Amino acid sequence: MDKLKIKELEKIAEKYHLNNDHPDKFIEDICQDFCCDWLSTLLTKEDITLELGYGEGVTAKKLHKLVRNYSVIEGSPSIV
Repeated sequence: MDKLKIKELEKIAEKYHLNNDHPDKFIEDICQDFCCDWLSTLLTKEDITLELGYGEGVTAKKLHKLVRNYSVIEGSPSIV
């Protein structure tokens, strides 16, 4: 990934994911939690899953134990 794209991902991470003062972050977490409930009905222990972007880690924390292999690709070095 080129340096310009990484820089842009870092800006997003700093302004949103690493910013505890962001007033509506909890709404995204609630939505992701709801989606995890739905996704958990579709996943099996034999599945291999790829998540693009760790974000707050909501989906990784809930779904990694449901599948054989759960991988995350995150482009922001500060979130990694």
